[in-house]
Parts: sequence; structure tokens; C-alpha cells
Amino acid sequence: MKNLVLFLSLVSSLQGYCQQFIESIYTTDPYVQQLFELAFENNKEFETLDNTIVIAKTESAQATWEWMNSIRAVGNINEYVINPERNQNNILFPRYNFSLTIPLGIFADQATNKKIAKEKADFAENMAELRKNQIKQEIVIAYNDFIKTKELLERQRELTENEYSNYLILEEKFKNNDIDLQELNQAQRTYNREFSSQVSLLSDFNRIKLQLETKIGAPLPPLPEN
Repeated sequence: MKNLVLFLSLVSSLQGYCQQFIESIYTTDPYVQQLFELAFENNKEFETLDNTIVIAKTESAQATWEWMNSIRAVGNINEYVINPERNQNNILFPRYNFSLTIPLGIFADQATNKKIAKEKADFAENMAELRKNQIKQEIVIAYNDFIKTKELLERQRELTENEYSNYLILEEKFKNNDIDLQELNQAQRTYNREFSSQVSLLSDFNRIKLQLETKIGAPLPPLPEN
């Protein structure tokens, strides 16, 4: 029991840390709040966590009346009571009897079992809330990576376009014998390098976007205009 209480304290501390982390980043960002709402609606893990809490609370409620299963009642009546006309000379007593068996330790056991059931329910609820906060934290981190990669990709596209435009200009100059082949080749290599970086960033962007959409269980809503 002590280990369980200590573990619950640790879970509660971690839950508080996760909540502080989430609240410290994008707390007032309506778009992030929209992502949270989508995750609550579509991410099946949230549904599983809620079901876990319901089951644990139901079991805790059942433990309140579990002691009644330990009580045994027995009763019987003799034949004279059932059919007195056929047994007029019957003098057997008692005509009926009833007994009730209650284990001596039932009340002590009930208090312990009820406490254990409540601890388990609290544990399940804390673990579920901790996991929910972890998912929200993962969404915040994934969204941050998404925005960062999106901005890098936009800047890289500008660089790539500039280098391509520069290459086309130098290509015309080469045709007019205004520059040599070495300078043209250098411009082409620079453009190829920037284009390669763009392709790599685009791959990262699509991967991060897919990860974020997986966490919220739905396509990303349109980003707000700046």
C-alpha cells in the first residue's frame, strides 16, 4: 500500500510537470487549442483512457457492496408446516429455523478492500490524465517542429528560386561569351545544392505533418493567416 501511495505521488508530480509544460507553451494559441480538441474527438487513445477511468470507478463502487457476498443465510421448515393435514400428530419443533452467517473479519476486510479499490481507481485516473497530458505535450512539440520546418522550407524555396534565377542569367551570359564555363558550372552546382536542401526539407515537412495529423487523428486544419 505504501508503494502504491508513493507511486501515485510520483505520477501526480509528473502530471503537474506535464501540465506546466503545456501551459507554458502556446497556452493562448487558438490553433493549438483546436488541435487539442481534434485529438480529444478523434484520437482513439483518449477514448481508451476514458474507458479505463470508468471501469476503475465502477470497480471501486462495486467494492462498497462486496462484503454482502460473504454473508450466508439458510432457512428451512418441517413437513408439518407444509402439509399440516397429513401430519396432525406431528410434534416436531421448531417448525422452521433460520440462520445467518457473518464472517468475523468481514468489516475489517471490507474497509481494506474498499481502500485498495479506491487507490486503484485514483491510480487509473491519474495515469490516464498523465497520458492525456503527455499526448498534449507531444502535440505541442510536433506542432512546433511543423511550424519550424515550414518556415525553413519557405526560406529554402526562396534561396533555391534565387539560385535558379541566377543560373539562368549566367547561362545567357555564357551564351554571349560574357563569362567562362567554370563560372557557369559553379552557379549550377550552387543551384543543385540548394535544390537538394529543398527536397530534403520538403521530406522532413511531410513526415512531421503526418506525425502531427496522426496524433490529432485528423487532417490539419488550415493555418491561421499572419
